[in-house]
Amino acid sequence: MSNLFRVIPYLGSSKKNEVGSPTYFPENLGVHRVDNLNYYKVAYLATSSECALAEKFGYLSEWKNTLLRPDMSLPKSKWALIHYKLDESSKIFEMDNPQNLVKLKVRPSRVVTRDRTITQNWALKVFETQKNSGVSWWSFYNPDWGCAGVWDLKQLRVHSAEILTLEHPAFKQAAIAISKPLTLS
Repeated sequence: MSNLFRVIPYLGSSKKNEVGSPTYFPENLGVHRVDNLNYYKVAYLATSSECALAEKFGYLSEWKNTLLRPDMSLPKSKWALIHYKLDESSKIFEMDNPQNLVKLKVRPSRVVTRDRTITQNWALKVFETQKNSGVSWWSFYNPDWGCAGVWDLKQLRVHSAEILTLEHPAFKQAAIAISKPLTLS
């Protein structure tokens, strides 16, 4: 898994690790799938641009131009698709591997559950082995897509940043895959 993606409110003028920069990762709030505040900071990423869009905007009933308004916290921002390269030596623990589920004593139904105490617990077990840079699982929106939580952030390199428009091919592909109306006008 060397290519990873996420969608962010992007400010081209932001310096490294500042809000609006591809290298800025917000503090974990303890409410997301693999958050473990006292142990690591985690970046949430997707294995495809379509998955990144679905994970960011999938909760909306329709995808239309208003979706790409600047983020309220960064009024001058533009939504961008960020492409990262993960160092090839990095190991990601795959929750889509049945042998790994057996090792952790986790049932498949507990991987993408909305009960965060369960998902944070198995993530912490993976982290504590100190053998992996992160963990991956299938997307809530489409099990053919992969999501990842990377806690070894030094292993991520920004490959590109692309300002999004609804005409971006990944928007169309994601909209079809998760049955979202896409209005281009």
